[in-house]
Amino acid sequence: MPYSAAMKRIAIVMPAYNAGQTIEKVFARIPAAVLAQSPMFIVINDGSTDDTRQALARIAAHYANVEVIEQPVNKGYAQAQKAGFTRALERGAEIVALLHSDGQYAPEHLPLLLEPLASDQCDVVVGSRILGGQARAGGHAPLQVRGEHRHLPRGELLLRPALHGVPHRLHALLPPCAARH
Repeated sequence: MPYSAAMKRIAIVMPAYNAGQTIEKVFARIPAAVLAQSPMFIVINDGSTDDTRQALARIAAHYANVEVIEQPVNKGYAQAQKAGFTRALERGAEIVALLHSDGQYAPEHLPLLLEPLASDQCDVVVGSRILGGQARAGGHAPLQVRGEHRHLPRGELLLRPALHGVPHRLHALLPPCAARH
């Protein structure tokens, strides 16, 4: 099924700590199909001491809907995620995607991961770069199936905020986009 998230408000949350050398490259890798949906980008600058702030200013000048949350002191990855997810909920996001500012999660997979959410096939999508056995291959490992209510591996995580943390239907993908429930 081709990607289309029409009528869904998408937020892409991106924690950033000292990501001045990588974050612009990550934004450049976001597929045009995702950008065409006008997602809101919520970047949490988590006390960076490098040129992350300047890189974010360039990004905000180039991309629409970029909001930067400045945390003057590094509060850690979990707190940056929480700040981003909270802001996404406040802004009315129906789908939230989490990306790393260093490219660890492959932005190229966003259409594949967003489609089951956009088409109401599931409530949570998880992609793992660990399960495919290619964790060192730049985040481009095959996506694997995980069952409902199991411990979720570290990887791309997309969800519907309305769930309040309780996955009802979990969906993951296997190449070439074959879905299992």
